Parts: sequence; C-alpha cells; structure tokens
Amino acid sequence: MLSEKVSKSTKSQKPSKYQHIGIFFMLLTCVCYSANSILAKVIVVGAAQIGLFRVCVMYLFVIPVLLRHGVHGVDDVLGPTHIRKILILRGFSGSLSGLTFYLAVKHASPGLATSIAFLDVVLVPIFGRIILKEALTPLDIVFAGVTFSGVVLIARPPFLFPSAEGDTENLTGILYAIASAVLGSFSYLLLRKIGNCVNPLVPTFYFTSVSLVLYSAIIVVTGEFEFPCLTQVGYLCLIALCGFFGMIFLTIALHTERPSTISVINTLQIVIVLLVQILFLHDMPPKLSIVGSCLIFSTSICLGIRKIVNERRSRAQNTPTDSVKAPVL
Repeated sequence: MLSEKVSKSTKSQKPSKYQHIGIFFMLLTCVCYSANSILAKVIVVGAAQIGLFRVCVMYLFVIPVLLRHGVHGVDDVLGPTHIRKILILRGFSGSLSGLTFYLAVKHASPGLATSIAFLDVVLVPIFGRIILKEALTPLDIVFAGVTFSGVVLIARPPFLFPSAEGDTENLTGILYAIASAVLGSFSYLLLRKIGNCVNPLVPTFYFTSVSLVLYSAIIVVTGEFEFPCLTQVGYLCLIALCGFFGMIFLTIALHTERPSTISVINTLQIVIVLLVQILFLHDMPPKLSIVGSCLIFSTSICLGIRKIVNERRSRAQNTPTDSVKAPVL
C-alpha cells in the first residue's frame, strides 16, 4: 500500500512533456513584436495610420472573443462603474504609447527605439513608488542609473558629447521612444491598479476603442492619410497580424511560464531588432549607441534574474522546514 502511494506521488511529480512550452511561445512573441518594429520602419504611411489599421484588425478578433466569453450585462463589457475611468486612462496611455513608439521608429532606427522602449522596466518601480507607494529597493535605483546611462549613450546629447554629429531626426526619435516608455509604464501601473476586477479582454477592448477614436482624430486633424500601394497594404496586414499573434502568444506564455522568465526572454527583442537592422536594413548604429543598447539589455536581464531569485526564495519561505525569512532583492 505504501509503495503504491509512493509510486502515485512520483508520477504526479513527474514533469510534463510540455513543461516549458511557454518559453517557446515567448520566443514567438519576441519574433512577432520585433517584426512589428522593423515593418513600421519599412512602411511609408504615417504612424497614426499604422496604429489605426492595427487596432481595426484587433477589433475583428477582440469583439467576437469578448462576446463568446459571455456578456450578461453592461458591466461585463465596460467593467464596474468605479474603475471605468481607470480603464479609459489605460486605453489612452496604451494608445499614446503605441503611437509614440511608431513615431520613434519612423525618426530613429528600430534597434535604438526598441532599446529605449525597455526603459519601462526601470520606470515602473519608480512610478510605482511615487504613485502607488510601493517599495523601492537600492537595486532598483542602481538599475535605473545604468539604464539612463544607456539612454544617454544612445542619444549622445551635444552638451555631453561635443564631438558627436548633430542628428536632429535621430534625437526626435529618441525623445518619442522615451515618451513611449513613460506612457507604457503608466499603462502597466493602471493595469496593476485594475487587478482582477474585470475580464482580461475588457482592458484590451478599451485600448482598441480609445485607439480607434484617437488615431482617427489625429489623421483627420493632421490630414496625413494616404492610400497605400498594394505592397504597403501587405506590410500593414503583417503588422496587424504580428501585433495580434504576439499578444496571443504572450498570453499563452504567461499562462504556462513564470512572469520572471517571460521578462528575461522578452529582452531578446533588443537583440533581434538590432541584428535585423544591421543585416537586412544595412543600418549600423554608432558604437556608443550599441554600448548604450547593451547596458539597457543587461539591466533588463538582471531585473529578470532578480525576479527569478525572489520567486524561488518566496517559494522556499512557504515550505515548513524554513525558519529564516529570505531577504527580497
């Protein structure tokens, strides 16, 4: 009887054949989002038009899925009354973050724009401390300093680097990328504030709805709409599909793998975009910009490793044999 219980427990503890399938889906996510950045550089239409086409395609998928999950009232679609303002703010911050990122790719190289966009990994703890009164560790401050140093090396402002060639277009793209990172950080904090109050599809519904209105208004006001040629339509369809499937693959990855592991793999976007930019677009960034990208990449990796270590220590604290509380980094 005892041997049967032992054999049953060992079978239940045997790792699944698809235990790390989330890593595979996260790699697909990196490929999709990296392709999104490269295609945004190749397409000749404006940033708002790219964003509008993308959210229109997302609408075709989000609405049927939202309805399929069951709609029993207005609150199921719009969310509870007390968090609707937060959902609207999340929609605005997310749509503006996407728009400024596309503008950054238009004005600067995709690799540098993607690198600076990863500023959000250090901005989230800082804004979390200011807005949500969350704890901020000394390591967060160190990582923030290293990341901002990387941004300075990428931007190479004239007052710090007099010998650097002035490139107004590149500097404009870098400023757009910083704005995208700041707005993206607010989106993450707002999603954290929303928590599990609503179905995960509801914030996506708000994002697509606000983006649809905002991008349409920008196109009407600026008059930047232009009819794309057949090749450009194909690129726009690829951007929309890459954005949608990247979101799907990321959701699957988060359901099957720890968020800390996901955050580490996500940084591969920087490497992928830089390699594609150099090998296929034949655009070699300056050496200082590459060093700055490496600093941001290493910071993101270190933050992900810290999350993994903290998760393991947290699991160790929950075991009955533990008597000493492990410190959180």
